Amino acid sequence: MVAITSGKLLITGGSGYLGAWIVKRAIDRGYSVVAAVRTDSQGQFLVNRFPEYHGKVSYVLIPVIEKDGAYDEAVKDVDGIIHAASPVIFKWDDPEAEVLRPAIRGALGILESAHKYGKNVKRIVLTSSSAAIGMPIERDGKMVRDEASCWIYISTSHCA
Repeated sequence: MVAITSGKLLITGGSGYLGAWIVKRAIDRGYSVVAAVRTDSQGQFLVNRFPEYHGKVSYVLIPVIEKDGAYDEAVKDVDGIIHAASPVIFKWDDPEAEVLRPAIRGALGILESAHKYGKNVKRIVLTSSSAAIGMPIERDGKMVRDEASCWIYISTSHCA
C-alpha cells in the first residue's frame, strides 16, 4: 500500500480513548479527519475538543458498526482509514455475541465498504481492542481499569 502524508482520514471509534488520541495525532500532523462516532453528542464533543483545528475535524454517525453497509458513505471521499471502533463492554453475558461477532463484523464491514466505495483510499489501518486480552478483572470488589495495578496479578493468575 502507498504511504500517505496528507489528505483526509476516516477514523472509526473517534470518540473512544484510543480513537480520540489518533484524531489528535492526525490533525497535529496536518490531516483532516472525519471521525466515525455512534451518537451526535459524541461527535459534537470531539469537534469541540479541538477548537484550534476548526474545519479540520468533522464527524459522521455510525450508530451500529456491524450493520451491513454502515460505512458505505463514510469511505467515499477519504484517503485513508484507521479503524479503532470496537464494542467496549465491561460485563457481558455472551462474549461471542456481544463483543466478538460485532467487532469482527465491524472490521469486515469497513473493509467491504472501502473495497466497494473507497476509490480514493490508499491505506487502511486496523487496530485491536482491549477485549482481545480477555475478560476484565475485578480485584478487591473493584473493576481493574489500568495495567499497573493488576499486571503481576494477571501474569501470575494465568500461569500454569
